[in-house]
Amino acid sequence: MNFRVTDLGQFADVSVDFGDLTLLVGAQGTGKSVFLQLFKLSQDQDYVKNTMNQFGQDWDKRDRSTLMEAYFGEGMRHMWHDESHILRDGKDAAPSPRLPNEGKNHPETIYYIPAQRVLTMLTGWPQPYRSYTPRDPFVVKNFSERIRLYLEGLKERENLFPITKKMKEPIRTVLDSSIFHGASVSRNAARGQKEVRLNVDGDRNRAISYMAWSTGQREFLPLLLGCYELLPAGRITRHREIEWVVLEEPEMGLHPMGTFAVMTLILDLLSRGYKVVVTTHSSHVLDIVWAIEAIKRQKIHESQRIGLLAQLLDLPDSGTGIPDMLGKVLRLESRTHCFYYEEGRVRSKDISSLDPGDEDEIVSGWGGLAAYSGRVTDTVAEAVRSASDV
Repeated sequence: MNFRVTDLGQFADVSVDFGDLTLLVGAQGTGKSVFLQLFKLSQDQDYVKNTMNQFGQDWDKRDRSTLMEAYFGEGMRHMWHDESHILRDGKDAAPSPRLPNEGKNHPETIYYIPAQRVLTMLTGWPQPYRSYTPRDPFVVKNFSERIRLYLEGLKERENLFPITKKMKEPIRTVLDSSIFHGASVSRNAARGQKEVRLNVDGDRNRAISYMAWSTGQREFLPLLLGCYELLPAGRITRHREIEWVVLEEPEMGLHPMGTFAVMTLILDLLSRGYKVVVTTHSSHVLDIVWAIEAIKRQKIHESQRIGLLAQLLDLPDSGTGIPDMLGKVLRLESRTHCFYYEEGRVRSKDISSLDPGDEDEIVSGWGGLAAYSGRVTDTVAEAVRSASDV
């Protein structure tokens, strides 16, 4: 699918061809999140409008700009004007401000995990939709409500991590060793307040409240809860209605080891048939995608490819369902696009080759993610040469 936005907000012309895995890179403020929120509004417009209406949000049903403000938050109505276009595979896909017909089922097809996810749990428990203000984006409110309902459905003091049947054991192991370090996470109710707690060495008598966790642990937990909805146990491999997963900046707050661990979760989502879209400012995320594409190009046996990818991610290459997962991933298509400013407006470029030798600096520098490492190396090398000339 191709999704294109022209002359809207900061966008001059931004076009993305989606693969099974799609990565969006670019400097802050280039609109990666805005673009993907527009993608969700276009794809899931009936679900979005019904949900906003259900929770008492209002907008002028004849004016698309007021719908944009209700969806994105206060101050965003001016992003849309008469020359703006939203296209899906070349056809008009701009959302209508009118409410959908009553009585029809309008399922959500894009599960959106926003970059602001940690803000949904400031009290140690996801906030309900109605607790947010008109300034807050729909994707934050909707995600918060979804994980709140998920937690409300669990038994008191039930473990949230590790859960034996929720994901493959080797993936639990890498998440534990890189993020939780032997601690468990549980649902608790203390002094009449529901909260999640981190139990040191799995001991509930040594429980730590949410705001005392490390930054990476706080950032990761909402992401994990979202993935739990998408990774059902047993023979059911995926959520029945969800087709797409948007995950913004999965590396937030994490050491590179943690980023690699989260990428195993993303590969699991891909192997289950979801199309996954990731925004990132981490060269480590692109390192993994570049390595996968390089491994795919080698004329070696599939088992060797699987073994190399397992080695990269610190996963076993036999048993436990991992080889099957990695084998499926190696047959999928990935695409990478860079958002960048040109003459004060944002444009996009397909940099899927990730070719370090490409003459185009946007491609060879991976949208700027690799370029700065090269600049550091060049500067140090120049310093060494200067010292040798003295």
